[in-house]
Amino acid sequence: MAGLKGLGYHVVALDCPDNESIQYGKEFGNRGQCNPTYFTVGNLVKYLCKLRDKGMSTEDIMENHVFLTAGACGPCRFGMYVTEYRKALRDAGFEGFRVMLFDANGGMKQATGRDVGLKMDRVFFVTLAKAIFAGDALNAIMYRIRPYEVVPGSTDEALGRCRETIMESLQKKTSILKALYRCRKILQGVEVDRTLVKPKVTIIGEFWAMTTEGEGNYRLQRFL
Repeated sequence: MAGLKGLGYHVVALDCPDNESIQYGKEFGNRGQCNPTYFTVGNLVKYLCKLRDKGMSTEDIMENHVFLTAGACGPCRFGMYVTEYRKALRDAGFEGFRVMLFDANGGMKQATGRDVGLKMDRVFFVTLAKAIFAGDALNAIMYRIRPYEVVPGSTDEALGRCRETIMESLQKKTSILKALYRCRKILQGVEVDRTLVKPKVTIIGEFWAMTTEGEGNYRLQRFL
């Protein structure tokens, strides 16, 4: 989000889907879908309906908003998410709303309409890659440090400062490597005790089980 803001876009991250989201998903989505589909599709529909309820016209919503999400091919339902978004948006009164699909097979593709609404050039993709790699690096080191922290919560506090550092770098278009180096110094300040005995744990299966915030999920990562 910070990277896109640095490129001049107004970006909003949708809240974690909640129980209200699934109600929107069931109302406007196809029948017989799995819960993740209802939650994610319903979350977008809920957000747009809330904008409309606050007085924003459907025309303004369609003109000034696009939705960016990921997609993939294959028999998995994940490959059908864009179709589900389009169906639910149409039935909720937002037919033609621009849904941007980040497809591993075809790059960035738009599911509806021709006007992309985003300038997808080299700078765009490099910025996106920087954000993803930096985020992955922070998550990886977080899981290595948190189980051994001496002061409970110190890892999360340090990670919060690191995220602010990375976000500032992306927004101001400064060196992401220098930002990560500053994060290294911040993380080195977390006191750890490596003698603590901890089990080795891995998580497989549903991405939904890996969510750590909000309602309607298992907070499995933090629990483990």
